[in-house]
Amino acid sequence: MVLIMYKYHLSNVDWRQFSLSSIFDIKDGYYNKKPPVEGGRIPFLSATQYNNGISTFYTEEIILAYDKVGEKTSKDIDKRIYDGNCLTITNNGSVGNVYYQAEKFTCSHDVTPIYLKGYKLNSSLAKFLIPMLEQSGKSFEYAKKWRPKRMRKSSLLLPVDKQGNPNWHFMEEYIKERENKKRQDLKDYYKNRLLDLVISPEVLTDVEWKEIFIEEVAEIYSGKDIYEKERTIGDTPYITATANNNGIGYFIGNKNKTLESECISVNRNGSVGYAFYHCYEALYGNDTRKLKPFIKNKYTALFITHAITSQKDKYGYGYKMGTGRLKRQKIMLPVSDGEINYEYMENFIKNIEKKHIKNVLKYLDEYIYIYIIYNHFDNADWKEFFLDEICNINSGVRLTKANMQDGNIPFIGATDSNNGITNFVSNTNASHDKNVLGVNYNGSVVENFYHPYSCVFSDDVKRVSFKDEQGQNKYCYMFLKQMILQQKEKYRYAYKFNGDRMARQKVMMPVDELGDIDFKFMNRYIASKEMKNLVEILKDI
Repeated sequence: MVLIMYKYHLSNVDWRQFSLSSIFDIKDGYYNKKPPVEGGRIPFLSATQYNNGISTFYTEEIILAYDKVGEKTSKDIDKRIYDGNCLTITNNGSVGNVYYQAEKFTCSHDVTPIYLKGYKLNSSLAKFLIPMLEQSGKSFEYAKKWRPKRMRKSSLLLPVDKQGNPNWHFMEEYIKERENKKRQDLKDYYKNRLLDLVISPEVLTDVEWKEIFIEEVAEIYSGKDIYEKERTIGDTPYITATANNNGIGYFIGNKNKTLESECISVNRNGSVGYAFYHCYEALYGNDTRKLKPFIKNKYTALFITHAITSQKDKYGYGYKMGTGRLKRQKIMLPVSDGEINYEYMENFIKNIEKKHIKNVLKYLDEYIYIYIIYNHFDNADWKEFFLDEICNINSGVRLTKANMQDGNIPFIGATDSNNGITNFVSNTNASHDKNVLGVNYNGSVVENFYHPYSCVFSDDVKRVSFKDEQGQNKYCYMFLKQMILQQKEKYRYAYKFNGDRMARQKVMMPVDELGDIDFKFMNRYIASKEMKNLVEILKDI
C-alpha cells in the first residue's frame, strides 16, 4: 500500500475493538412527545438524517415547562436539557445517523446522546468518530432499533497507542492533517489559476520578453530514489513526480545528498513537466530534477517555476523531460537591455502577494463587521408558517425531450444535482422565471435550488418565491432552502411534495418583535456563513 502526502496513516497504528459503553457515557433521550409550543434558540433533535438532527427550536422556558409527554410539570426537569460537546445518534427512524453537537440541546427518545469518557471531545475528534460509529450502526434498521441497551453492547474499532488505549491524539491529528490538505489544495488551485491568468506575454505588455534556456537561470541536478522498503516515517518532504501537494509524495525520516532548500523541482516522469518551488529542505526522487536557481530569491523562483510549468503540454509518458531536454527547454522571461529582468519578476510576484493580502484584509474587515456588530444570532425567536402564507407557489410546464431545442437557457428538472439543471434549451414557456427556488415535487422529492438566472422549469418542479420583496434575494432564498429541506423525510416518490401539500407544509422561520419574518436576520445569517467560509480559505494565503 502506497502512503502519499501525509504523516498520519490508518495503516501505521494498531486497532482494537472497544465496547461503546467503555468509551462513552451513553444517555437516554427524553421526549416521547414534543412540547406543543415552538420557538426559541435551543435545538430539538429528532430521528432525522438532515440538518445535524435538528427538527425545531425551543426556549429554555418551554422545555422546562413541558415533560416528556407534553404535560406541564416539573417532573424530571433536570433530564430535559443536555450539555453540548457530545455526539448524538438516531436510534429509530433514520437509524444510525451520528452528529456532533457543540451547544446544549434537547431531544426525543429516538436520539441517544453519548459523552466521551476520560478525554475532551472536539470537532476534529468527532469527525473521526462519526463514520466509525455509523459503520457500527449499519446492522440496525427500523425493525431492529439501535436503542441505548443495544448500543451499550455494540463495539467500535479504534486506533490504539502502545498501551492499548484509544489513541485520541492520532485521531485528532489525522483529521486535522486532511482538512489542512484540502484547504491547501484549494489555495494552490486559486494561486495557480491566478498565475495562469496574469503571467503571460499577452497580458504583461509593459516589458520586453525573450526566450531563455532553463540552464541559463538554474543548475540542474538529478534526484535520487529512496525506495519504499527503505523509507522511514519522518518530517522531511520527499519530492516525487506528482502534480499535487506541491510535489510532495511522502514525509520521511531518511537523508541523502539531494537534501536542500530554495530549489525548484521539475517532474521528468509521471506528471511530466510540472514544477514546484520548495523554500524548505526537501529530498528529491529520481523521477524529478532539482533546479538550483542562480539567483536565490523566493519571488523570482516562483516566477521561473510557473514559466517552466507552462511548457508541460509538450511532454508526456512517452516523451519525458529528462536532463538533456530540460537544459535545452526555453522559457519566456522578461528582459531589460538583453538581460534577464529579475527585478521585474520579483516586483510582479510581490504585487500579486499584495493583492492577496488586500483581499484577505477586506474579507476580514467584513467578517469582523458581521460577527461583532451583528453577533446576536442565537437570540432569534422562531415561528411556524404555512409555506403558502409567505410564498408564491407556481407550477412548471411540461417539456418533453422530443420537444427540447438546444440553446443556452437552463432547464430545471427534478434532480438532486447540478443545481437542478438537467439540460440547456432555447424553448420558452409560462415557466420562464428567475430569482426563485425550484422545489422538486417529484423525482428527488423536496430537493431545491436557488436560481438567480433566467430558466425554464419542468412540471416536476414548483417555483417558490417570497411574497415579501424583502425576502427576494440570494441570502433569504438560501435560508428558506434549508428550512424546506428539513421536511425531506416526510416525502418520497409514492408520497410526492405536490402543490397542495407544499402549500400546507409548515416551515420554521425567524421572527422579529412583531412576529413577522425577520428577513434582516436571514440575510445576515447566511451572509455570515458565506463570509466565514471565505475567511477560512483566504486567511492563510
